[in-house]
Amino acid sequence: MYCIGFVLSHSRFKYIEWQEKPFTTRDVIRTHENAFDYFGGRTEEIVYDQDKLMIVSENHGDILFTKQFQSYVLERQFIVHVCRAADPESKGKVEAVIKFVKYNFARGRRFRTIKSWQEQCEAWLERTGNYKVHEKTKKRPIDVFTLEKPHLISISKKRILSNNESITKTILKDNTLQFQSNYYLVPIGTYQPRKTTKVRITTSDTHLYAYDMKSDRLIAQHPLTKGKGKLIKDSNHGREEDKRQKLEQHICEVLRNFEEKEKAAVFIDQLKVRYPRHIRDQLRVIESIVDKNSDVLDQALNECLALKLFSAVDLRDVAIEIARRHVQTDTHSEKSDGLSENYQTITARERSFESYLEVLGGERQ
Repeated sequence: MYCIGFVLSHSRFKYIEWQEKPFTTRDVIRTHENAFDYFGGRTEEIVYDQDKLMIVSENHGDILFTKQFQSYVLERQFIVHVCRAADPESKGKVEAVIKFVKYNFARGRRFRTIKSWQEQCEAWLERTGNYKVHEKTKKRPIDVFTLEKPHLISISKKRILSNNESITKTILKDNTLQFQSNYYLVPIGTYQPRKTTKVRITTSDTHLYAYDMKSDRLIAQHPLTKGKGKLIKDSNHGREEDKRQKLEQHICEVLRNFEEKEKAAVFIDQLKVRYPRHIRDQLRVIESIVDKNSDVLDQALNECLALKLFSAVDLRDVAIEIARRHVQTDTHSEKSDGLSENYQTITARERSFESYLEVLGGERQ
């Protein structure tokens, strides 16, 4: 008897499928579909123990998949993470599942047909495998899965395998990928510091195509080049580099208007994260503050950082309010100073004693 196991990492909700013959790559793909149907969706990333049915070679991070499995990954668009050999910390969860099924379901059970065996296994999952309190989480997988299920990615019922073969490549620090001894440029910013960035590439007779791992969006297209050590660029990538440089220059110009440049840099970094498509508009709003309320710019910045308001519009509104307060304070101060001066110039006129007697109707004694 042979089985394959799937387990959701957070809830530990499990699915097991059995067959009487060794698994092939086609069997692995079929059981993936059955698992997705059992779970009600798929995850964004799937972690695998190394297996020759799916992985040809780890290739120092540039994973080579079998042709059938690569086509399936491309179609379903999930991210593949392959465990290192002899690494129980990364693949211990699924190994524990297989051990659990082997010794708690299969051992001592009488086998009749593969169909009845699978039915018995799914019934066991419902009453024990996914119902029993997990030793590590101290929760029942079925209870946690109820909260986890809405976050799964829905899939179509019908599946059509693609015949296109592709491989995974790691993006180098200079935003290039290596293929057949040559280097192909991808858009600036594809490489992420302190993070392994991968893309999927496919080839035709004349061109190389690079796709984003998550969205499967085409990010680069180059003609295939013979020879070794050549760098193949796309003119569009050069224009993107020019745009990036102009943006950085614009940011530097805006930063010059702040006295507390480190805090301003933190604020603008947040704008780049929150408004990637409108960062230039955000910078123009800051420039409008400089034109009208430059004297309160740093004070407005400090208030926005304290209140965690990361928007140039909020910064402008805060600056306007601070400027309004200053005007009111100055006006009140001027009025107070004017009254004080008037009172200081007033002196009481001295009157004779007789004038008071005349008013009171008395006589001097």
